[in-house]
Amino acid sequence: MNKKATIIDLEIGNIFSLRSALKFCGIDTTISSDINEIENAQNIILPGDGSFPYSMKKIKEKKLFEFLKNIKKTNKNFLGVCVGMQLLFEKSFEHDETQGLSVFKGEIKPIPNFDKAESNKKIDIPNIGWHSLNIKQENSSLNLLKDIENFSNVYFIHSYRAELVNLKIETAFINYFGHKVTAVVQDENVSACQFHPEKSGETGLKILKNFFKIY
Repeated sequence: MNKKATIIDLEIGNIFSLRSALKFCGIDTTISSDINEIENAQNIILPGDGSFPYSMKKIKEKKLFEFLKNIKKTNKNFLGVCVGMQLLFEKSFEHDETQGLSVFKGEIKPIPNFDKAESNKKIDIPNIGWHSLNIKQENSSLNLLKDIENFSNVYFIHSYRAELVNLKIETAFINYFGHKVTAVVQDENVSACQFHPEKSGETGLKILKNFFKIY
């Protein structure tokens, strides 16, 4: 079966690595910021390498706010990546306090810059590199993490983390110097990951295939 995806273009970061990964998985992709084209797509991916405030500005400029805010009310298959995950929450404190899409309850706040075991020891921010996923076993059968082994490594680059109100939507997390960082959230037709699946080797490709239900 031919699979297609529309990648939302907010004019930030390099989305072509994501497109290349999808092509490797056999997915035809369209890159678009046109609301009519996005509304007609079935599989939609919101990537993000830039800042939360700038991304929200672009979402509003491109008239995408209402559609994305109500994405759970559609039958669309939706994936947020990195900042694309953070935008789904109520607000962010990156630079200035900025309203998010409020698809999920919670806020985006800075990762603490100290080792929890040694509070006087500073740690590197942003968090850049590979980390092991702690998959919540009660949620491991949900499609995005189907057949992904616990403690699989994926690639992160970020300075902020989601602080969730409803932990039931959290399906995986990482431990960053004693600080829990939500890595995957899933609720109905909406999935999102803080890491970059397109940069996460075989595990990342498998996660992308899971999003399209290619087993």
